[in-house]
Amino acid sequence: MMICVEYLDQVAIVKLDRPVLVGLNEIRLGVPVPYLADCILRHLVGVRLARDVMDSGEFYPPATSLQMGLVDQVLPLEQVVPAAVEKAHSLGAWSEEAFALIKRNRVEGIQAQVLAHQEQKERAFVERWYSAEARARLKEAIDRF
Repeated sequence: MMICVEYLDQVAIVKLDRPVLVGLNEIRLGVPVPYLADCILRHLVGVRLARDVMDSGEFYPPATSLQMGLVDQVLPLEQVVPAAVEKAHSLGAWSEEAFALIKRNRVEGIQAQVLAHQEQKERAFVERWYSAEARARLKEAIDRF
């Protein structure tokens, strides 16, 4: 099993020898989803689906994650390296300057949004992370695993 998550042309390929579930469970832990991840998720899958994913804290199997747009590709383990090589070749095949401009156009809106609110969002996240409720929920989660 391989999951390839691609956003802003940054590719993360995770090689797995067993099925994996994909999701954001921060709500279950009593903490918010980090602002950058929140913004990227909304951009990738839309506001409604992002809301559902973040508000539920659910985890989704690979096929569902693919259908929802949370991942770009799910492959058998033996296809991971060939897929990674192919993706690297395809990303490097075009004009570096054109690619950089296309990528900048894609990311600059989120970058501006995040930077405009970064200090406030980070402060709120840290305050919530160290709250008594979040600490208790995190301890419960650690004990379960």
